[in-house]
Order: sequence, then structure tokens, then C-alpha cells
Amino acid sequence: MELDLNECDYVPNSGTGLQEPPFTTRVVLTDGGVYDNLELETAWKRYQIVLVSDAGGVYAAEPDPEPEWFNHTRRVFDLIDNQVRSLRMRQVINSYQKSARMGAYWGIWTDIANY
Repeated sequence: MELDLNECDYVPNSGTGLQEPPFTTRVVLTDGGVYDNLELETAWKRYQIVLVSDAGGVYAAEPDPEPEWFNHTRRVFDLIDNQVRSLRMRQVINSYQKSARMGAYWGIWTDIANY
């Protein structure tokens, strides 16, 4: 999302830098999942009981990958996202198993019969 702002909306020198155009006149926002897809970082630092609900997609083998560079690049980003998500999920579950944290993990693709 892009916000068009007025420079006078800010108190001069009240931030940590970047208080000058274009940062004070045009702000581009994105989903928090870009930084932390499962949004665990803040909760992990503060709480012992953490419930994790993962509605992310599942990365599957693609027998006929797109040859066009844009779609191929998107596929690479999907692969990176999947790897980060898998790593975080393993860390969460491992933490539960070692009793370092209490909580539960479930994903949109979780096979409930396994639990």
C-alpha cells in the first residue's frame, strides 16, 4: 500500500532518521509477513505459551515449470518462502518438544488424523 503524506505531519528529528523527502511524503507499506512470515518474533521474545496458526500455502513439485523469467522468478521466491516457513515450523515444534515453550502449531494443510 502506498501512502501520500505531508511533510508537516511529522515532528522534526523525532525519529531514527530518514525524516526527509521522499520518506516523509511517500510511504510504501507491505505485509508483515515479508519480514516474519509466521509473525513469531515478537511473541517468541515475550511469551512462554505461543499458539501458531499457519495459513500459508504448500510448495509442491512442478513437472512443467514456467520458462518465462517473471513466473520463474516468482517460483524462486515461493521456494524461499517455503524454506523459511519450514525452518520456523521445525523450530517451533522442536521448542515444544524440548519444553522450552508451551503451545500448539497447526497449519491449513495439517492432517488432523496425525494428532
